[in-house]
Order: sequence, then C-alpha cells, then structure tokens
Amino acid sequence: MLNPLLKAQLAQFNLAEGQAPDDDTWRALLAQISQTYGQRAAEQDRLQAVLDNVADAIITFDEHGRIEWFNRAAEQMFGYSAAEVIGAHLELLLPDPHRYRIEQDALALQTDKQDNRADIVSIRNEIAGQRKDGTLFPLDFTISQMMVQGERQFIAIARDITIRKEAEMAILAAKEAAEAANQAKSQFLANTSHEIRTPLNAIVGLTSLLLDTELTPDQQTFVEIARRSSSTLLTILNDILDLSRIEAHQLSLEPRPYHLATNINEVLTLLRPNAAEKELQLTATFAPDMPQVFIGDGDRLRQVVVNLVSNAIKFTHAGLVAVQVDGRYLDPATYEIHLAVQDTGIGLPPDYREWLFQPFHRGHAGRSRRYSGAGLGLTISQRLVELMGGRIWAESEAGKGSTFHVSIPSPVTEQPLPTALTLERVRPFDPDMARQLPLRILVAEDNATNQKVMVWMLEHLGYRPDVAANGLEVLAALQTHTYDVILMDLHMPEMDGRQATQSIRAMLPATAQPWIIAVTADVLHESRQDYLADGLNDFLSKPLQAEMLITALCRYPVVRARSAAQTWPINRVILNQITGGDSGRLLELMHIFQNESDQLLARLQTAVAADDLETARQMAHTLKGSCATMGIVSLEPLFREIETMARNRDQYIAAKVTQAIAEYDRVLLALRNG
Repeated sequence: MLNPLLKAQLAQFNLAEGQAPDDDTWRALLAQISQTYGQRAAEQDRLQAVLDNVADAIITFDEHGRIEWFNRAAEQMFGYSAAEVIGAHLELLLPDPHRYRIEQDALALQTDKQDNRADIVSIRNEIAGQRKDGTLFPLDFTISQMMVQGERQFIAIARDITIRKEAEMAILAAKEAAEAANQAKSQFLANTSHEIRTPLNAIVGLTSLLLDTELTPDQQTFVEIARRSSSTLLTILNDILDLSRIEAHQLSLEPRPYHLATNINEVLTLLRPNAAEKELQLTATFAPDMPQVFIGDGDRLRQVVVNLVSNAIKFTHAGLVAVQVDGRYLDPATYEIHLAVQDTGIGLPPDYREWLFQPFHRGHAGRSRRYSGAGLGLTISQRLVELMGGRIWAESEAGKGSTFHVSIPSPVTEQPLPTALTLERVRPFDPDMARQLPLRILVAEDNATNQKVMVWMLEHLGYRPDVAANGLEVLAALQTHTYDVILMDLHMPEMDGRQATQSIRAMLPATAQPWIIAVTADVLHESRQDYLADGLNDFLSKPLQAEMLITALCRYPVVRARSAAQTWPINRVILNQITGGDSGRLLELMHIFQNESDQLLARLQTAVAADDLETARQMAHTLKGSCATMGIVSLEPLFREIETMARNRDQYIAAKVTQAIAEYDRVLLALRNG
C-alpha cells in the first residue's frame, strides 16, 4: 500500500501503481517529493510557532478523551509538559463534576454530527481546571468537533479567567457593600427622622395651639416665627427623606382619581399668604376644554407644584407668579398635562442651568446665604416627574424671570371622585367641628408631651378624647367603651400599635370595628405600606398638624356614609315636574346640566385662583340658578354662599368651592343612579 502522498506524485508522471520509473523520472520524482515535504514541514513549523505563541491553551483529544496535542500555553496554564499529558485522559486536567460536563458536551457534538462532513460545531462552558499541583482555577472552556478524513477529533480552547472572576467578585462585593451602606443610610435617616419628629411634633402642635389663643401683637409675632421655623425644618427633613427614598428606589406612586384644578387651587391657597407678604400677585389659569379628573398620584403632583410655586415666590420680589395649565390628548384615554409656573423674579444666568436639578446646589455663596433651603426641591420635583413618565425643564434669563414647565401623560376618567364630609369652616381648631362631625375618639400615645398635644388639639376641635399609653390599655378601654376613631401611635411599650390593631381586628365584630389612624414618626414608604396592610385605615406622620388631623378625621367612612344617606341631594318632585317622569328626558337634562356646570365650575375655580372674585361671583350666581331650577337642594345653598363670599372677598372661598365640587360629584352620581 503506497503512501497517499507518493501515490499522488506518481499519478502526476502518468505512472501506474507497480510500474517502474526510469532514472530521469526517479530524479524528478524525488526532487518534487523533497520539495513538497519541505514545504509541508515549513508550514507545520509555522503553525506550531503560531499555536505555541497563542495565549490560550489549545488541547486536542480523541473521542475517548485521550489527549493528542498540548500547546505551550497549555503547559504553562496546567503545569504539565506536553510529553506528560499526550496519551493521558482528559480527567488529568478537569476534576469532577466539570469533566462530566465536558464529556456530555463531546457526546452532544458526536450525536449532532454523525456524518463525515468537515464541519466544526462548538460548545462553551465556564468550568474549573486542575493544575499539576492540585489547585483549581476557573476556565472558559470551548470544545469543538472536527471530522478529518473520516476520523473524529475534538479541539478544546481553554482560557484562564481567574482575573475576570476576581474582578466580578470584587464588583459583587462592592455592590453588596453599597447596598448595605445604602440600607444603613436609610435606616439612619429613618431613626434620625423619628428622633427629630417626636420633639418637633410638640413644637408644631403647641405653636398652632398658641396661635389659636388671645396673644399680644409681640407674642403673635414670636409664635409665628417659631411656627415658620419648625415648618421650614420639617420641609428640609421631608426633602432629605424623599431624595433618599427616590435614590434607593423605595418611593413608588399611588395612582387614584384626583381633581387637577382642585389640587392646584389648594397649593395657591396654601402659598397665597407667602405671596401676599411680598405683595406678589398669585394666579392660576386653566384651559377651558381640558379634562377635570385624572388618574395619578395627585399628592406627588401637588408636591411638585408646591416646590415650583414656592421657588417662584422665593426668588420674586415684585410682580407676579402665574400658574398656567393646559395640554393635549395623546389618545382618547390619555391627556398630556402641561403646567407652566412663570415668575417675574431674578431669573437665572446660563451657567446656573447646568446644576439646576442637581441636589444640594444653590448657586454661589451670596445667593445661598440670601435664600434659605436645602437645595433639594427641584431635584425631587424632577425625579417625581420622571417617575410619572414626564419631564421638567426651565426657561430663564437673568433679571427677566423664569418659567418652569412640567409635562406629564396621565389617564383621564369621568368617574366622580369619592366625596367626604367637608366642614362648614376650615380654619384650624374650629370648636364647632365636633358638632358637625360627632366622633368618639381614643388617643393611644406613650409620650406624655405628644399625648398632651394631641388631646389639646382635639379639645380645640370640640372633642373630649380618652387616652391610652400602650396597646394593652387600648384593648382594656375597648372592653368598656365603643370608639369611632383611634389615633394609634405605632411605637409603644408592652404592646405596640401594630399588635394592638391586629388584636382589635380579631376580637371585635365587623360592625363594631373602629377607624384606626396610625400616628407615627416613621416615614419610610415600606413602613407605611406594611402598617396599612396590618389593618390600619389611615396614616398620619409626625409632627401632627391641625389640617392633617382634620382631613384624616373627615375621611372617617361611617360618618361619610351617614352624611351621604341623610338626604337625597335632589328634590324628586321638582325633577319629576320637569321631566314628566320620562327617563329619556332625564338623561338629556343630565347631559345638558353636566356640560354647562363643568364649564362654569372650571371658570369658577380659575377665577378664585386668580383672585378675580367678581367673575367668581357671576359663575356662582349662574350655578345657583341652575341648581334651583333642577331642584338640587344640596348644591343651591352652597353656590349661594359662594356668591356671598365672593362679594365679601372672604378668604375661605377656595375651601367652599372645593366643598361644592365634592357635592357636585355626589349629585352626578345620584342622578346616574336615579
């Protein structure tokens, strides 16, 4: 049997196998064979040089796992010479169970390629290799199959990934350390906040109570300064906590229906005294054709508007601060709300805009000293707007004022907002509140100072609350008394507020369950969600303010249900006289009434926000007439009162408009339900 190479050479000289060549042919044949072998030897040397200088280990083995070739990088990586491993099994280099994985890969390649084509198929794994000294190290191991002249061969390319794995472990350790540090920071902030809020609760509560007493002008000034200082401290504290929660991805939105114009008007009502001190005009205008009720986190949007309007007032010394609200439909169910807060203040030079939304940046030292604050309002506003899927930007020129824009896509809804009992008077510590909203209240608070503050607040609202110092005393009180509302501190000795709440839910029948409001200095979002999941109905954070307490009490659902059930808001006799009992005519009348009233209410809100009380009086007068014609007995007196308040320039008109809107929603619901 001739060597294949020699056989090919003979064929070139037309010599059949067994035919003897002459001398010249022999010489030519030998010269050609010598040249061919020389070329092949040179190619093999070049290939060997290349393979020996490759950084990766290259190993070939047969289908039984016997090693056939081992390059220089493999020798350096595993610590064996080629002579030591040629003919040895692959198990020499790969410990269990990693060797089993490679054997399975090889088997998979064999199964996949049963024909004799010279295709190459690869499988890649990260496994452990074993050096001659027994140490293990991580490998990136790629195994390929080749069919060469009918024989199956495997090539493995191995790369030592020790450095990469160490880097990955270092990154993972750094990530875990950062997460632990962030968690520690959050816990530190929570603990610090709790410690600050507890005495701050007493300061805010007592100053509010003092302001409700007879004071000399000097005393009034001193107490007002203390109240504002504590309010500023609370704002800074809340900003720092909000930013911390946002950065830790612990702040989430709570979408629910809200009335946009009401939200913004409430902000203007809140900040109007600040603007009045600087003799600034504070206005709001709303596009007449925009929706009224949206689904989103109205509280967080209000926070953004408060930040923007507060900043505008802070940096404006003369002129006006105007809020403009409009937008456009993105689709039939989604509206892009556009808010613009414009001022005639000091404006911003171009270099300030680079740090405008960065935390704790407040400009140069002179500006920082002149204007108070932590420099977090715009940062938090930007993060909140982005969390809502929107964007915020500014247009400004030094000395010519600024305009901050907010654009937020928001679902719209025609669903009427749930109504709550709204008090006839909204000034803090109205002693008539208990008459309008009769409640039996239990205060559960272990801190003596906070206990006194809460009791005094409730007494100034006309209530006579009972007191418990821990959860066990709460349970004991429930054995002999029935309470509508429990103001429950969550951190009390012997039995805390959460345990007490769980016990109450277990021991009392559904008809006797009180409305339990958590009152705590804990402000982390996850704490709030956990507490509400434990059976608490509402949540108030310290320091407790009169407005917060009143709002929470007004949310008491049984009272709300009673107030809604007392009278049907429409005179059925008048309504039947108009419609003749025809349901089709009633639907048509409802449609006309709602369309006209929606527009009139929007104009009323805009006028009140702009302090245009003559227009507000006209809108209230028209609405009063429509309600009288329709026999809507619950709304007609409200609009009559608003008309009078507008004529007298009553400072509480915005609150009365809010009450009328809530009642209007209830009327629409009653009309729909027949």
